[in-house]
Amino acid sequence: MPPIDQRNTSNAQAVYSNTFDRTATEYAMKYFEWRVLHADDVAALAQQTIRVNVANANALKERRDAFVRFVKALSRSIDWAYSDPKAIDNYADIAKVPRALAQRTRDDFFPKEGLQLSEVKGLDVTLKQALDFKYITSPITVADAQGMLDILYKPEKK
Repeated sequence: MPPIDQRNTSNAQAVYSNTFDRTATEYAMKYFEWRVLHADDVAALAQQTIRVNVANANALKERRDAFVRFVKALSRSIDWAYSDPKAIDNYADIAKVPRALAQRTRDDFFPKEGLQLSEVKGLDVTLKQALDFKYITSPITVADAQGMLDILYKPEKK
């Protein structure tokens, strides 16, 4: 792996975001003194949605049915990944890691609850953080932000 210029934040972000690349993660931990956190290490994250799927508004309007089918298939895939032991075998094979590491990665870093697709939790906190970290230049109310959200599929509760 080529050296990462510590001043080049785009390279550092690329390393940070690639959680499946063990070499990059180990490099980041060694040279940036990062600690890889488990999903439950930060209790507040359980009350806040930290992943979303984004689509172009025009594409969503023109091909909504395709997007809905995609989200339904994604939901079924997530259910399978957490219910069928073969999912861990597949993941280990694709990632070229031992099965135990694949199991630990899924269970410790990607709890199923964190992959839910049907609600946005903690929007008020997210909007405050967006303002604090200058992702937005002026405050947005939860009501205004709700207008930007479009939940395409809500699976039935089991």
